[in-house]
Amino acid sequence: MSTITSSSLLMANEYNNDNITTVKFLIHYQQQATVIYLPHNLTLETFYNNLCSICHLTLTDPPTFTVKWLDESLDAITMSSQRELNTAIRLYRKHGDKELHIHVFPSRPEQPGLLCPGEDPLIYRRGARRWKKLYLINGHRYQAKRFSTTAACTVCNDRLWGLGRQGYKCLDCRVLVHKRCVKHLRIVCGTTSAGSSPYHPKTMDSNGRHTSTSSITTNGQQFLSNKKPNETQQQQQQNGTTDKIGRHRPAGASVMNARDPMTKQKMSSICEPGPLKRAQGLTDLGRSPIDDPTGTNSHYIDASGDIQNSSSSSPSISLQDFELLKVIGRGSYAKVFLAEYRPRHLRNSLNNQQQPPRLYAMKVIKKSIVNDDEDIDWIQCEKNVFEKATNHPFLVGLHSCFQTPSRLFFVIEFVTGGDLMYHMQRQRKLPESNARFYAAEITIALHFLHEHGVIYRDLKLDNVLLDADGHIKLTDYGMCKEGLDFKRDERTSTFCGTPNYLAPEMLRNHDYNFSVDWWALGK
Repeated sequence: MSTITSSSLLMANEYNNDNITTVKFLIHYQQQATVIYLPHNLTLETFYNNLCSICHLTLTDPPTFTVKWLDESLDAITMSSQRELNTAIRLYRKHGDKELHIHVFPSRPEQPGLLCPGEDPLIYRRGARRWKKLYLINGHRYQAKRFSTTAACTVCNDRLWGLGRQGYKCLDCRVLVHKRCVKHLRIVCGTTSAGSSPYHPKTMDSNGRHTSTSSITTNGQQFLSNKKPNETQQQQQQNGTTDKIGRHRPAGASVMNARDPMTKQKMSSICEPGPLKRAQGLTDLGRSPIDDPTGTNSHYIDASGDIQNSSSSSPSISLQDFELLKVIGRGSYAKVFLAEYRPRHLRNSLNNQQQPPRLYAMKVIKKSIVNDDEDIDWIQCEKNVFEKATNHPFLVGLHSCFQTPSRLFFVIEFVTGGDLMYHMQRQRKLPESNARFYAAEITIALHFLHEHGVIYRDLKLDNVLLDADGHIKLTDYGMCKEGLDFKRDERTSTFCGTPNYLAPEMLRNHDYNFSVDWWALGK
């Protein structure tokens, strides 16, 4: 059995992204992706040692695990020899890829050429999948974080703040550092600069002074140094730093498909909901869990984005205002129900009983999958895009959203005509006039999103719905990226979407911008 020492691992993980002698590996193992930088001339044994350290596996002769790498066509190729490793690195450097994707499985196939036990062949091509990414740099296991408190960088002592995830946090020693400063940090994981005691990150008080979040007593117990227990709990609630529950978002994000559209004959007895003047939503998804048995933690949010308390204007919306009719979509992380909106305060009204039913789609997300900043960002981004899409003729908008102690609820427009995939399967080929008509409306919808700094990133037939009048509506904003300037050449790098519609720059792991949506439209 071969092992690897902490010193050799630290040397192997030097953060030297600009050096042409290093290779950026992205190691995928059990729903988690780890970034590591290794020399381009490394041996297979050294590579296996690093994989065992990252994946907590044991290296034997022969190995009991399987390693596969993805080529430019996203085909998985087994890596079991030095020659295969050299070939993967050579093609990585030849094509100028951003990172070399490696998939590790804890077992071996029964026969060469077969799948490993538990290996899903769709794992390499599955649409709308994200991996929880870690960065193994200088012996630390970092995760990109969004800091809601006034935290300070260990290297430069400046504040860690800004839009998005501006810094890293080590999962083991909890050290905080800017992304730009991470290559300058030489503190061994779990110690201070003197190497004597576990490190605890510094934060800033309201006056900008650096303070320690915790101290160590002589018997090794931790206590908060500057806050009383009740003050600390109150401060955490104000800053949205209460503990979050659950696991990371599983794969399989698209649950909004409507394969069985309702015909216009069925729609004759159903009144389409009127224009959505305002949406009712959650004020801060970061403040969870919230004990609200009635599910009334909600605020009205105007189309402009301003938030005002709903208690002063009208009763808040909760789960009791809806009657769930049936399940119309299902995924590994959420369900979509067909729901009828029946306000509690109007149920006994004669006028309300005479009105046709108001139908909506209710997307239900379990809070048990929301446990870190990445999950919060994903849900908050989807909610923000739903709000921006409200009242747009070619985008599915938000009616309201609320929460209970265990679930989040998004009430959105119910589109009755089915998706384009359903119609393509029935008609085989659309008339050219219909294709031009749909393409024009999709173009208008994408242009609206881009003007508001949103990349859609998951344009496909399944996400293009048809309403009762034959107009299109885009749905499923789970893969959207917001906050980019439409007029500047701002880019992002997350690898996500559906393989058949991915732009070339995404397949090569290059940074990209809004142009990936136009590529998907042309496909």
